[in-house]
Amino acid sequence: MEKITTGFNSFNLLLILFLIQPTTNIMYAQDYNWTITVNNNTEYNDVIPLEIRENYLILKSSTALTGIDVEKIVSLKKRVGATTGSYVGYGAIIGGGILTLINIINPQDRSFRGAFKFYVTLATILNSAAIGGLVGGLIGGLVGYTASSEEVYDFKDIPLEERLTQLDWIIKHMDN
Repeated sequence: MEKITTGFNSFNLLLILFLIQPTTNIMYAQDYNWTITVNNNTEYNDVIPLEIRENYLILKSSTALTGIDVEKIVSLKKRVGATTGSYVGYGAIIGGGILTLINIINPQDRSFRGAFKFYVTLATILNSAAIGGLVGGLIGGLVGYTASSEEVYDFKDIPLEERLTQLDWIIKHMDN
């Protein structure tokens, strides 16, 4: 009689890590959640204000550092709270992880033998991860959409010294 094991092995761990990697990229991208508008209506989207250097606000984007003249800044907007993408990411990880673990710990079909059993188990795990990730992502996206808002800082008609003071305070008190 052949012994059937249902334990958690290193292949399952690698599979789970492989499946959640794209989701973690989505969540990382949500860190860049500021939009800076200057007086010619140019917007710098998905940036992080880092510091003020000689009347220039230094911004970090996912690809470069940029300096903007503080006198030209009209407004700063920050998406507050976790954004929709991070909720989608967390929901997908949790939903996919739960269904995957259920199928690893308690596989439904034990009638297959040998190498064929491995492929059936792999297909079941991948399908459960995909379905759980999709459902979790949809629920997370709905929750994230309702939970997000914006903080807006208006700099129109504010003298340069006061702008510098306010920007300095914003930079020191922001939590990326």
